[in-house]
Amino acid sequence: MEWKRRWTQVVRGEEECAKVLRNLDERTLQRRAKRLSMLVQVHAGIDVGHMPSRTDTLLSAACDCFEDGQYTGCVLTLATGVEHGLRQILDASRNSSLAKLIEKAVSLDVVNSNQAVVLRTLNKYRNNVAHSNIDNLAAGKTLQRQTYVVTQRDGMPDSEWVEFEPESQIDREMVVHFSEEYEVGQLLVEVREVLHDVFDRFPTLAGTFETGG
Repeated sequence: MEWKRRWTQVVRGEEECAKVLRNLDERTLQRRAKRLSMLVQVHAGIDVGHMPSRTDTLLSAACDCFEDGQYTGCVLTLATGVEHGLRQILDASRNSSLAKLIEKAVSLDVVNSNQAVVLRTLNKYRNNVAHSNIDNLAAGKTLQRQTYVVTQRDGMPDSEWVEFEPESQIDREMVVHFSEEYEVGQLLVEVREVLHDVFDRFPTLAGTFETGG
């Protein structure tokens, strides 16, 4: 017995497809514009010839991780770059943690109070990411949901957008994923500015302070 398979072809006209694309653009335009703006800031060239090559390499690697959407790798690489840079400029022990390096830099006026806030934020974020502390990363963040009715040909919203706090593990992981792009990008830009400022102001600082424990 010969079996025949029946294929059903669904054809959409150009105007109908254009409507789908316009709706998609309308929903995603702001997010895409924010990402483009962040990428421009991340890859903005800063000419500082005094930064150690290893530190500069790690900062570039952190930028590449961000562009590829590897936000955890971006944070870990960025923190490693800051540790290396501060150890070099403070002539500090290899065993000095990032937290201790930041405090030493503050005590020696290598970084100001605003810059210290940025570096401490990086250290806290790095610790949360390194230990996969989703609860800490999701704290204070919210999601939005909307009831949507699907028909044979289309769909339509059936309620207003409602903001809610993530309760399940899946919700917490989702809100962290959505928020990481902007938070990590902003942190990357600010930390790079701090390091470039420090090495621009103190090109020969390394070795001028007494080493501490």
